Amino acid sequence: MLLMDFQDILGCKVDIVTEQGLSYLIKDRVLAESKSLVYFTLKEAM
Repeated sequence: MLLMDFQDILGCKVDIVTEQGLSYLIKDRVLAESKSLVYFTLKEAM
């Protein structure tokens, strides 16, 4: 599962959400603190 893969790789709890899924009350702070990751499998790259 993608979430578990990220948590294993990063060694911390991970939340995955789209920008549109963020509440306007916390959106600016979350985006300021967020890290963007690009993740794909070898199969998708071919």
